[in-house]
Amino acid sequence: MNGRKILAYHGIPVVDVRMGSYLMSTSLHKSFCMLTDRRNLVLAVNTADMPGNEVRMWYNPDEMENRQRAVFMAGCALLDDALITYAYKQ
Repeated sequence: MNGRKILAYHGIPVVDVRMGSYLMSTSLHKSFCMLTDRRNLVLAVNTADMPGNEVRMWYNPDEMENRQRAVFMAGCALLDDALITYAYKQ
């Protein structure tokens, strides 16, 4: 009840990013850990005029709602490979 407020490793907060459902087709889906600084992970989303990207908006008079649908690409990268380590269960 009066234990630690956050889970940490040597003072570094441990964050569960809940990626298990996205990694089912890889060997990392069972158990793995990645240790890095949050600022080392970069997520980019592209909604520019690229083939396959689409943003649509419309009004639904039956529900009296504005609706939107977006199809876009997303990617993730590391800024510095030297700042990351990981462990996994075989």
